[in-house]
Amino acid sequence: MHKGSKWIAISYTVPPVPSKGRVYVWRKLKEYGANALNQSVSILPNSEDNLKKLQMLKKKIISFDGNAYIFYVDFLEKQDDKFIADEFKEQSEIEFKNIISQCKKFISSFKNKTKQDKDFLKTAKEINKSYKKAKNRQLCPDYLSKELEEAISEVKISLKENAEEFHKEFKDLF
Repeated sequence: MHKGSKWIAISYTVPPVPSKGRVYVWRKLKEYGANALNQSVSILPNSEDNLKKLQMLKKKIISFDGNAYIFYVDFLEKQDDKFIADEFKEQSEIEFKNIISQCKKFISSFKNKTKQDKDFLKTAKEINKSYKKAKNRQLCPDYLSKELEEAISEVKISLKENAEEFHKEFKDLF
């Protein structure tokens, strides 16, 4: 990882046919939380994790008979850097607020037993996946980061308490 750069980017081309290659790349970049600079250049905050993800994606792109280049980005004009940072922050804020809302609904439905038990694990996995993706951006205001950490902690506590309760009920059943 290049310590001086704030951003890491990938420029790529994927053959139009078959379309599965383009779709795969688009989905992966979306999953990583990358922002598009233009049609075939996407950018992420510079981190070891993001570098590894882009390197793996580059290998996949090459397997689709495409090509890709990974590089560090330093904007020459501060307003360009600020614009990209603000886009990531806005995206992070939306995701963090959404995850916090999911956590609150999850805990409420857990307490009220409004969902079927099999749905709890699926929902917890979705929350965890969203949480990891959002945390990877590293560009969210501290107040939301703290609120999100508290919400995730509450989900973990609810899961643990209900797992213990379920285990006791199961044990009593047999």
